[in-house]
Amino acid sequence: ELGFNKTNLKAVTFGEKVAYVPEGMFDGASALSSVNFGNNIKWIGARAFYETNLIDLSLPENVDSLAEGAFAGNHVLATVKLPSSLRYLAGNCFKGSVISEIELPESLVYFDGLQDCDSLKRVAIPDGVREIGALGFSSCKTLREVVIGKNVECIGGSLFENSKKVQDIYYNGTLSDWCKIDMGNQSDDSFGKNFYVKTDAGSYSTITDLVIPDDIEVVKTNTFSGLQSFNSVTIPSHVRK
Repeated sequence: ELGFNKTNLKAVTFGEKVAYVPEGMFDGASALSSVNFGNNIKWIGARAFYETNLIDLSLPENVDSLAEGAFAGNHVLATVKLPSSLRYLAGNCFKGSVISEIELPESLVYFDGLQDCDSLKRVAIPDGVREIGALGFSSCKTLREVVIGKNVECIGGSLFENSKKVQDIYYNGTLSDWCKIDMGNQSDDSFGKNFYVKTDAGSYSTITDLVIPDDIEVVKTNTFSGLQSFNSVTIPSHVRK
């Protein structure tokens, strides 16, 4: 494997036969500001472009996975375009960037990569995502609004740690669906002041007076931890635990 970490490279072009970028390949190449990816790139390794100087990033179709911290430490990275083929976006992938918005593709199934993005204000997690990793939006200091897809099965702990301006959480499923998510400990910071779920009519409705749904017999640990929009809660007799 080639390694160009801590070099003075300014630009790199990948040939069409290159399928993956190894871990740490350009780690610390602080002058690197231009990357032309080949169309057959499928996987970008951990810290592959850590602390480079990328401003704009456009990943080609066929990219399936971005590993831990793949583009972390790019403090001037302002624009990111992700391909419709992307399925895995690992933790700290764009940590420390200055992106203010990002469109996550519907193909995504695992998401955990927008820590320390101080300019990010809103993000929508697609309905295809099954798992959101721990600390997924930690230290996003201007983040105010998050949409969570309806098919999420697991949300890691401390999702919004040190992201104190989060106001609105929109969930694309029903309250019953929310109760079925496996939830990590969210006690470090608020999950948002306003919590909205989808109604049968397809619009969002805020919940201030919480009633545990009829099909929920067991309320899972941390299901409502950190949510601050409730004035009251009713736990009906069908709830066993």
